[in-house]
Amino acid sequence: MKKWSLILPVVFLMFASVAQATERPEKIEKNERKIVLNGALTITKYDDGRIAPVSTFLNLSEIQVNQVLSEMKLSNEQIEHYSPELKKRIISRGGVAVEIQSSLKHYYNSVDGTRYLITDENRDEVNAIKEKDSLTLMKQSNGGISTKAVIPIDTEKDGKWSASTSMIYQGLSSTGQEFKYDLYTEYNWDGQPNYYFSDSVVQYWDNATGISSASSYGANNWLPQVNNTIQQEAMTIVRKFGQSQGTFDLKHSHHNYGVIVDDLRVPRTLRGTNKQILASYAHPYIPGFVSAVMGIAGMSWPGLIGDDWYLDGTFTVQNT
Repeated sequence: MKKWSLILPVVFLMFASVAQATERPEKIEKNERKIVLNGALTITKYDDGRIAPVSTFLNLSEIQVNQVLSEMKLSNEQIEHYSPELKKRIISRGGVAVEIQSSLKHYYNSVDGTRYLITDENRDEVNAIKEKDSLTLMKQSNGGISTKAVIPIDTEKDGKWSASTSMIYQGLSSTGQEFKYDLYTEYNWDGQPNYYFSDSVVQYWDNATGISSASSYGANNWLPQVNNTIQQEAMTIVRKFGQSQGTFDLKHSHHNYGVIVDDLRVPRTLRGTNKQILASYAHPYIPGFVSAVMGIAGMSWPGLIGDDWYLDGTFTVQNT
């Protein structure tokens, strides 16, 4: 997993049914062993490091969930960062974590159509452009955009944004000709954003080499409530050849978080090679839907006015 570590002084739907989430691996497994965690929970581990799906995931304590995730080779950072809902989602599927080498870029797409790559060197300059654009948008909307919009996204008044992309290896397909992976991109607004229209999260895989997606396991957007309950909001999923995009209403809330998940299939003929995955998150400053254009050469959000983050990742296909 690679965390999109922008700790800006403000600091990348619908679960599968329980029957789907707890599905046993398609291929009959051999050489499995039992592991007893903390004297209470017994899990199954395969020779290739995968943990079998945990059918009792809804009944486990936080400590037990974290122990299973640790056996699945998720990092301490991931275990600490992920929401309780996402962690239970992961152990319900089982598998073993795959390392992703990645780089992150943060862009601002201005009112005049210029796309600025934000760096430490030009951050103040781009923030000044953001403030000017925000005032322009307020005037154009006749006050329809909140005055909070003049606050740049990287000030302490905005809150924290973070995201990460992870892969979990799920074993071989029933034919034995493909490796199966779950690809996750999760995001977290730990604070009220400067704009709250419709945000989008998208992930892309290298389909030109034969990598495909058997299905999408959907996405979730969660909103913690003041009464300590969690409200689940709908997320619209659009799937194209080689990518999935989830769009959701970023509520006027002090905390939004969620995830989009795809089931990837990689031909065994690619074993041991390095392959590319991409992910991006768009945060518009105006209402309306934006659609990502992604490919191995890069990505863009045509028509976007606002921020976007872009992660370019590489993983090594299993070598068995």
